[in-house]
Amino acid sequence: MSKITKTIAALGVVAGLGVAALPLASYAAVQNPSTVNLTASLDNSLSLSVTETELAFELENGGAVVTDETAATVTTNNGKGYDLNIKAASGDGALTSTVGSYTIPAGPAAQGTSAWGYNTNGGDTYTAVTATDVSIASSTAPTPTAGTTTNITIGVSADATQEAGTYKGSFVLTAANRA
Repeated sequence: MSKITKTIAALGVVAGLGVAALPLASYAAVQNPSTVNLTASLDNSLSLSVTETELAFELENGGAVVTDETAATVTTNNGKGYDLNIKAASGDGALTSTVGSYTIPAGPAAQGTSAWGYNTNGGDTYTAVTATDVSIASSTAPTPTAGTTTNITIGVSADATQEAGTYKGSFVLTAANRA
């Protein structure tokens, strides 16, 4: 065999081996990739718990403000947080006598006045509960697993002429996820 024939034969073998290897590499490169899309959903959750649902006060005509408290704990996973609101359960929020038409109005309770109100700072100034929601606490982020607690102090006072009797009323606490 001549040198040229040997060279052509050698190139033919090399080319044949390259072509034989080509299909294996071609199959791996030609395969179409598949994309898998994921969607995970987690619904908003919100809970409100209150430590005391019954508060009682022993008043004295013209006496000091009598207080009691409850605590509201809000838990949410909402990324924008929550609002905690307070409002009178009905009407103007006055405490109504069970034996007549006497009332203790919602207002800033203070010695020498007939009024009842709330605060969230533990101080001695009270705000009237109104017929519309008023925000008393909020968060702009999700709360920890144990929630965020707001202490609510209720103060009630009776002036020197307040009629004797039992007075009843209530207020509503509402937690809402922020939009």
